[in-house]
Formats: sequence, C-alpha cells, structure tokens
Amino acid sequence: MAASNWIETNDTLAVLCERLGAQDWLVLDTEFERRTTFFPKAGLIQIGTVDDVWLIDALAISDWKPLVELMETTAIVMHSCSEDLEVLRHLCGAIPKRIFDTQVAAALCGLRSGIGFAELAEHLFNVKLDKGETRSNWLQRPLRDSQLRYAEDDVVWLAKAFPALMLRLEERVDWVWEEGDFTIASSNANDHLGYYFDRLTKVADRDPLTQHVAKALSDWREQQARDRDMPRNRVLAEASLVQLAIQQPQHAAAMADIVDLSPGQIKRYAETWIGLINEVVASEPTEALMPRLLTKSQTKQYKLFMKMVDKEANELEIPREMLASKKVGQAFVRTNSFQQSPALPKWRTPYLERAQQRFHEKRAESEI
Repeated sequence: MAASNWIETNDTLAVLCERLGAQDWLVLDTEFERRTTFFPKAGLIQIGTVDDVWLIDALAISDWKPLVELMETTAIVMHSCSEDLEVLRHLCGAIPKRIFDTQVAAALCGLRSGIGFAELAEHLFNVKLDKGETRSNWLQRPLRDSQLRYAEDDVVWLAKAFPALMLRLEERVDWVWEEGDFTIASSNANDHLGYYFDRLTKVADRDPLTQHVAKALSDWREQQARDRDMPRNRVLAEASLVQLAIQQPQHAAAMADIVDLSPGQIKRYAETWIGLINEVVASEPTEALMPRLLTKSQTKQYKLFMKMVDKEANELEIPREMLASKKVGQAFVRTNSFQQSPALPKWRTPYLERAQQRFHEKRAESEI
C-alpha cells in the first residue's frame, strides 16, 4: 500500500473526499471488531474506484464530515452492507444516501441468496480471494501486510464486480437501486430502542401484560447495552428476560431460579426490574404489541402462499427471498396485504400480486 493511499489525518481525508466528489460511484468496505461490545469498533474504511484504493485509518480520524458529505452525493457500492451501515452510522453518524449492494445484484442475476463476496468474485472472474484475515484484529497497529492486502483486495474486486453485474442485470439494474433504497429505509427505521423487542417471538403468544413487561425490560436492556457498550446478552440474556416477563417476580429471592441469571445481576438490578414490572402492571395494558404466532390453519396458508412465490421466483430465475421473506409471507397470511413500513420495493409488486392471485385460486380449488 503506497503511503499516499493510507489516510490517517483529517486533512488528507478531506482532500481525498473532495477529489472523489466528482465520481459517479465509489466502492466502500469496512473492517471492524465487535466481540465484546454493543457497537462495532471500526478499524478501517476502504474506499475505491476502478483505478485506485484508499485505506482510511478509522482509529486516527476524528472529523468524518467530509466522508458524510461524500456519501450524500455519491452512489456507494457495497457487498452485504447491513453491518457496514451499522459501522458507518456509529462512526460518523450517517449512512449513504444511495446504495448498490452486489450481493443483492448477484441474487437478481440468478445466483444464490446470501452469496459471499469471495464466492461472487470467483464466479465472475475465476479468482480465489484469500479470506484468512477475516477474523483478525483490525484495531491493532501497525496492521500486518497480509491484513492490508486483504482489505485492499476486497475493494479492488468490488470495483470490478460492479460494472460486470451492471451488464448482467440489464433492465433489472433499477431493481437493485430500489432494493438499496429499501435497505436504507430499513436501517433508519430499525435504529431505535424498541426494534429488538419485535424479535422476541417467545412472547408472541403471551397475554398483553406479559408482552408489555417484556418490552419494558427489552428497552431497558437496549439502553444499558448502548450506554455501557456491552452486548445485549451480557446485560441480560434473552431467556432470562422472557422468564422475568412471564413470572413478573416481586422480590429478589424469586429471581434465583430464573435461567442464566447470576447472583450479581440480581443484586445489581432486581430493584430496577421490579420497578419496571410494577410500572407496567399499574398501567393495566390490554393491547397486544406483536402478532400471535401462526395457527395451524395459517401455517398451511403460509406454506401455500410461499409455494406461489416460489413459482414467480423460478420464472424470474431468482431466489425466493428476493420476492418475499418469511416475515413478508407471514404478514400476508395475517392481513392479505403486502403493506408494511418501510414499503417493499415497487419492482416486486406485480410478482407478489400474481402470487397472491395464484394463492387465492388454489384455495378456491381446495374448497370446491
């Protein structure tokens, strides 16, 4: 890596971003650590064009405004970008305004869903990328030469993959950009304390009071995890949270048998948890916070609907997940609608509507 392509001062980052502002698109990747923290700790930000690559030392930069401004005006190409967006949001308080995800593009070209970048590069260019540094320590300094080569290679080949995929996609290029907008909207919508509660499906079939207690405990845990920069399950394991919500103990001794709950946690937090529980109980909630798990009848409908989605996906020669996730399919069975927030990409609409029509036709046939 040439010294001129290693960015470790605010001034050189500002100069670089001003220079790159004329580009229509840039590739971007991140390297980070997240073993013992809630937030990802960025080690490197890699940016590239067809002709060059820059490695930005995330430990040395304090002013990220130039990168934020660059991401507001320039399309950013990434691969499987959800974690990269988390890194960028925590590092500089912003994410790109326009995204082209090469993993999504590969799926819309007919490759498997969730394809890794090394596999994609091998498919497109018959090259084998060395992934030996994937789990290495990106916060150490100096970085090893092998780490620098690894970080550079991903961006070099990502810059080659973008135009190659654009050619293969043809009229489906717009679909990838729409999916990028959906990814951005989803990332923005999920950046709040209550997001993780929606994933606590173990309380989906519980009464409203239990769900509201679970949400209060989940929101508390989320805030603690953020404030202390600690993984959620080190603050309070999910199994413990669920049992606390169900049992709603009124004194510390009643918590002794709750799974994965240590004496230290009980001593430190019992009073707080009891206060949260009692506050919810006093509010006498009656409205459920999440849909119940599918009934046997709904599960059959879900399987039938997803078969119809499979037919549409097979005709398009794309993975089913590109049309409807499990969450989308279950929501359809409950509501007979694809309305959700954020809205699904518009390109999917005619294919989902056709799957819906086929679904109703099959159901009508079975009732005759």
